[in-house]
Amino acid sequence: KTEPETAPDSVDPNKRNYHLFQIQQRKAAKHRITFTWKKVSGASSYTVYGSPCGRTRKMKKIDTVKKTSFTYKKLKKSRYYKFYVVAKNGKKKIATSTVVHICTAGGKFGNSAAVKVNKKKLRLKVKTTAKLKAKVKNNGKVIVHKAKALSYESSKPKIAKVNKKGKVTAVAQGTCYVYVYAQNGISAKVKVTVE
Repeated sequence: KTEPETAPDSVDPNKRNYHLFQIQQRKAAKHRITFTWKKVSGASSYTVYGSPCGRTRKMKKIDTVKKTSFTYKKLKKSRYYKFYVVAKNGKKKIATSTVVHICTAGGKFGNSAAVKVNKKKLRLKVKTTAKLKAKVKNNGKVIVHKAKALSYESSKPKIAKVNKKGKVTAVAQGTCYVYVYAQNGISAKVKVTVE
């Protein structure tokens, strides 16, 4: 089966985030996958966890690297794999990325190519709301997992929060970004200014 995991692997899912890492697919060949992420402030290394997709598949430590990219090799073609990254300073964990699901090439299954949102900027007053409309481009490939249900995340929920359906609620004055991302990490962002 190629369903996403329902439980985290040794890390609290509530402490995982997209906006800090912006982890995403870069390349997917028949037998290898490359993904990248943003540099996390204070991190001296990154530990990569992964496994083939499936509810019973536990993600295990693959490697620890100092750069912000990783290539996983010797994989099966047209199969989904899942990954996440833990940023560390020495042995201390700083932050944990969200999980990405990426498919190798060579078959009918594939990965999302782009995410489009109806707005690039939002300007709201405190306690008001706005609904974002987003869609994902899949390049004609069959996408399994949760690709049809795009994920939303605010970089600063204390300024503006967003629910799983894209409804943005202004909380306090300030500026933040709402990220809309597919399961392979491909994303779009919306700048939110709360007055």
